[in-house]
Amino acid sequence: MESDIRAFLNYLRVEKGLSTNTLHAYRRDLAKFAAFSAKRGLTLDQFQHTNVVDFLRTLYLKKLDSRTVARHLVTIRHLFRFAFTEGIIKEDPAANVQAPKFRRSLPEFLSVADVDRLLAQPDVNSTLGLRDKAMIELLYSTGLRVSELCGLKAADIQTEAGCLRCIGKGNKERLVPVGRALPVSGTVGRGERRAESDCMDRSAVWPEGVVERSDEMLAMPSPGAAGSVELSIADPKGRF
Repeated sequence: MESDIRAFLNYLRVEKGLSTNTLHAYRRDLAKFAAFSAKRGLTLDQFQHTNVVDFLRTLYLKKLDSRTVARHLVTIRHLFRFAFTEGIIKEDPAANVQAPKFRRSLPEFLSVADVDRLLAQPDVNSTLGLRDKAMIELLYSTGLRVSELCGLKAADIQTEAGCLRCIGKGNKERLVPVGRALPVSGTVGRGERRAESDCMDRSAVWPEGVVERSDEMLAMPSPGAAGSVELSIADPKGRF
């Protein structure tokens, strides 16, 4: 099982060109699947339709929601499809497994007042505060993903053209328009005032950095509301 999973992940990395974050997500889901298989003494070619359903049932017993269970199903479907194509299995046991149904909900978002409070939090008299303000402004005005923000270089910001170049999902490059506020705080990226570290990864921003801290800054009751900084938010004042 472990060797089949390694071959599958290598296939996703080399042939599909999936990003590191996506591969980590696949690996986490497959770790649960491998643990389930080991506990029941099943190899990949021994799986039946009922075993796949049983795996999904164990996820529900762990209090995972329908969206998360559906994601796990997509992961193992891709694994079994790969195994079938490679001749590891003769039949795909996940082919006819019905995906969990879940209710669509409207996305959560920050109000303009909440965003104003968030943008006012960093201390622009300090180097790190100036960096944090530039990061928040950039996330707010462009809708960049955190991983795209962390991968930016000074040369990627094209102030005269009013856009920046970033590498997104699937290692694909795209141009993103930026607002008028970027050049003000963009001095951090150009090296006129640099933070203590020259680079930052996604984990530094999300679990401990400025986006995660916005719950405390805004006293938001919902733990997921801070993440909506990544989304495009309409601003009637037209500042960005």
